[in-house]
Amino acid sequence: MPCYTQRPALLGAAARVCYDPVILAFPEHNVNEHRIVSHEARGPVAERRSSFEFEDLLACGRGELFGPGNAQLPLPPMLMVDRISEISETGGAHGKGLIVAQLKVAGNERLDWLFACHFKGDPVMPGCLGLDALWQLTGFYLGWLGLTGQGRASGVGEVKFTREVTPDVKLLEYVIDIKRVIARKLKLAEADGVLKADGEVIYTAKDLRVLLKSSEGP
Repeated sequence: MPCYTQRPALLGAAARVCYDPVILAFPEHNVNEHRIVSHEARGPVAERRSSFEFEDLLACGRGELFGPGNAQLPLPPMLMVDRISEISETGGAHGKGLIVAQLKVAGNERLDWLFACHFKGDPVMPGCLGLDALWQLTGFYLGWLGLTGQGRASGVGEVKFTREVTPDVKLLEYVIDIKRVIARKLKLAEADGVLKADGEVIYTAKDLRVLLKSSEGP
């Protein structure tokens, strides 16, 4: 059973823990059950946090939240999230996990560079950045579960954009519904996601896939 030292930001106190995945072998389910168990005491299950503020996301970008060599968010200016307001292991449309996150747009100086160059006189957020944020958060979910390895987007089934993100948009919200998690030698999450602009769904992405690759090999 692989063990690692969990960061205080994730569990509330430093702890040596072991991650014990149990995979249901049936393809129609392909669900993993997992538990984090104290290595020293084998005591109660450590509680994972259900929300993360901006400073936590920066710590993740520096490799501090889940530990070196594990899932990271990008740092600004490529970080397209201000806050994760909800993350759970059993929520969502499929009952297999949910992530809800936000990004303030209007008045956010961290986005000035983007609107200044894309495009001059016609500012609009590239659609690929919204899609990448959905991938970023799906990878974050794998790290939050305690799975090890470096996150990489590995695909998406279908993407639709129905409206642009312009500087007058007040708030973006990302909602990601986890469909399955594989926690064997291959560590992968598959999810559906949407991006909302001021409450209206404007991007949809089906079958987002993110994997974790070993930091010790190619």
